[in-house]
Amino acid sequence: PNKNSYTITVKHGTAEYGPNDQHQAGTPINPADPNGAKWPAKDTYSKSYTATVHFTDPNGNKIADDNVQTSNWTRTVKVDKVTGQVLNPDAAWTSDIKSYQDIKAPVVDGYYATQKTIAGQPAVQQNIENTVEYHKFGRVIPVDANGKPITGATTPTYRNDPNDPTKALSPQLPTIPGYTATTDQATPTNPGTDTYVTYTKNTDNAGNSKGSNGNGGSTDN
Repeated sequence: PNKNSYTITVKHGTAEYGPNDQHQAGTPINPADPNGAKWPAKDTYSKSYTATVHFTDPNGNKIADDNVQTSNWTRTVKVDKVTGQVLNPDAAWTSDIKSYQDIKAPVVDGYYATQKTIAGQPAVQQNIENTVEYHKFGRVIPVDANGKPITGATTPTYRNDPNDPTKALSPQLPTIPGYTATTDQATPTNPGTDTYVTYTKNTDNAGNSKGSNGNGGSTDN
């Protein structure tokens, strides 16, 4: 008699694996079969990426704490319960944010930043790094009528503009015995360049130059 042959197709069961169907990676998919297929690594359905802004001096030394933002990406995949294979490895990922936030460069005492704001970039599946460079402020240099720095005079550094990390404010001008400044303040045109302030020597009514006791006072920062 003729024998009929049959083909039996066995379909493997599938299971969803994702943020709403979490399982401990590396544990058996089928608890009754501890030696069987295991759940894939967690990064199969969950990954995080960062956008970091560094604040450094020109030599790369840290000036202020990094600003770090994180985007969290998830998806749901189908796993073969017999083999543990991910059946749809091209499943789309979704981020919890579309873009990173704009970052304001911090005000750092004695330094000015090369940019005020770092624009937030679109969230992507890779780490992003940016660096804002800071430079030291210039100083006020007291000079005499001939443009020569006055010996012993302090050279105060510009002050920070509390509202703008890229700008500098004039410091208090030093008091120099026997001299008078030709201006009340020295507004820097460039925060990294020194400003020379001319001081004229004091004279008495007869036109004679006064010594260190002629003007009194002391040298201030």
